[in-house]
Amino acid sequence: MTHLDSESKRRIIECVAARHGVSLSHDDPILMVHTLNEILLEENAQAHRQLLNDFRSLLEQNASRFESRNSVLPYSSRQHTQSDIRLLAETIMQQIDARLNEKLTDTAAIVNKAKSASIIYLASTTILIITIIIVLLIL
Repeated sequence: MTHLDSESKRRIIECVAARHGVSLSHDDPILMVHTLNEILLEENAQAHRQLLNDFRSLLEQNASRFESRNSVLPYSSRQHTQSDIRLLAETIMQQIDARLNEKLTDTAAIVNKAKSASIIYLASTTILIITIIIVLLIL
């Protein structure tokens, strides 16, 4: 699990200040949202790595089974089976890549929504502060 170190916090605070003209404190809820996004991305990446490792081990087990069966087949039939195994392995790897890309796309969409929510929160907080300042100046 990651957490924001002081350098990351400083970069985020500087970036928000430069882009939006708003100063954040080190305990601002926006930083919490950023940390949550980092945690979600890391957990998702770990889950994808685990899925990939599971698929690879399953593929290796199946390949071993096919190879052991190949030892009793005639040579020409064995070559044909080996090419089928390679084709099957390639197909499975393409499916794994497609699924991982789909999951990463979904994760990126979630992160973008969270970023949008953070910006809306920041804008509403800024409007609230400006409103309070105006009310205080009027009184």
